[in-house]
Amino acid sequence: MSTKPQIVLLTGATAGIGRTTALYLAGQGHHVIATGRRVAQLEALRAEAAAKQLPGRLDVTPLDVTSLESIDRAVVEVNRLTAGYGVDVLVNNAGFDQFAFFLDTDPAFWEKVIAINLKGPINLHHACLTIMAEQKSGRVINIASDAGRVGSSGESVYSACKGGIIAFTKTMAREMARSGVLVNCV
Repeated sequence: MSTKPQIVLLTGATAGIGRTTALYLAGQGHHVIATGRRVAQLEALRAEAAAKQLPGRLDVTPLDVTSLESIDRAVVEVNRLTAGYGVDVLVNNAGFDQFAFFLDTDPAFWEKVIAINLKGPINLHHACLTIMAEQKSGRVINIASDAGRVGSSGESVYSACKGGIIAFTKTMAREMARSGVLVNCV
């Protein structure tokens, strides 16, 4: 990522990799807009960043990646927080899984895993890539998983979603290259 301060929209920032990434990027001087469904954890993250007096800025806004309305509200909030500038970097980190063998799961479980891990990032790509294409610059970082590359017993639907994200990332990288937007996954 550029050493010049960037505006970063980060999903799934209430715990784990997302929370750590939010604090790290704000510590590097970037303006991080950390999102998630759990408002109390977002507020705790904001308070921690403020207490650490990080050189960057960390704002929070609620976001449910499975809801187009929630994504629209978050984009409006990003525009407000950035004085209409938009987003330099989208980090699709939100994720959900629960270890269970496939035959022990049901369609409601599959739908939840797919909605968060596959459709959520696709929804956010559409919202943010529209802005980035107009800016002729930007970067999308999708958090994938080795499960998407080789599969993982007890994580069948999650593995399928992450495999889908890997393929989608490769496709979007090709489609967006002419627009000056870099799309990759880790």
